Amino acid sequence: MALWIAVVVASGAGWNPFGVTWTFTNPGAFGDAFGPLSAVMASIAALAAIAAFRSQADQYSGDTERRNLDDEIAASERERLAAREAVADARAEKLNFETTFFNLLEALRSIVADVDLRTKKGTTAKAHDAFRIMSNSYNDKLIDNEVSPKEAWGETAEHYKNDLNHYFRFLYHVVRFVDESEIKNKYFYVRLIRASLSESELKLLALNCEFGEGREKFKKLIERYCLLHNLEERTMGGVDITTLYAPSAFEQQQISKAT
Repeated sequence: MALWIAVVVASGAGWNPFGVTWTFTNPGAFGDAFGPLSAVMASIAALAAIAAFRSQADQYSGDTERRNLDDEIAASERERLAAREAVADARAEKLNFETTFFNLLEALRSIVADVDLRTKKGTTAKAHDAFRIMSNSYNDKLIDNEVSPKEAWGETAEHYKNDLNHYFRFLYHVVRFVDESEIKNKYFYVRLIRASLSESELKLLALNCEFGEGREKFKKLIERYCLLHNLEERTMGGVDITTLYAPSAFEQQQISKAT
């Protein structure tokens, strides 16, 4: 607008860049004089509009890129937060599992410690010594009564049922607790259980899970987690236990499901 006013004033002062003679009494000449100027002004306006459009487009594009970048940063932050929460949850889960596991393991030891038997000499045998007496009793029945291993175990299990039934049930549930958990490296924890069992306990466990009540559920866990790994053949009183169980009951490398 300022440019247009300046042109008008300059024209009134005699400036005539287009060589057109005009007066205010000659409207046609006046219009013709400003025809080229109007075209220039229209071009300038068009260029300004294009520049404004491009500026707005660039600004919109920049805003879009910033929004996309902000979204990417927010998504990355959410992923990091989720990863931290997953790690924290895993640690809490492991802590809860191990707290319960070691409490169960301590309870198992207490059960063993509370077992006591009267010996033939009138003394009291406790804990692992008591389990050794039960193990020897099986051998005596097998040899002296000339019965099958299954029959010898049936008589032994019946005679000591008050101590053995509770012990086997609890031991089974400790191993099952590990097996059904979501913890990694389950074999490590079952190995801790196995390390707490005496030779006599392992022998009684093997007999119970082959000839007794443990055959239905407990035996598969023994074979899965190599629970008889420390059992010596001489302890079995002539029974070839290796023919009664899968090799995985004795050798870790043959375990297929001990994760």
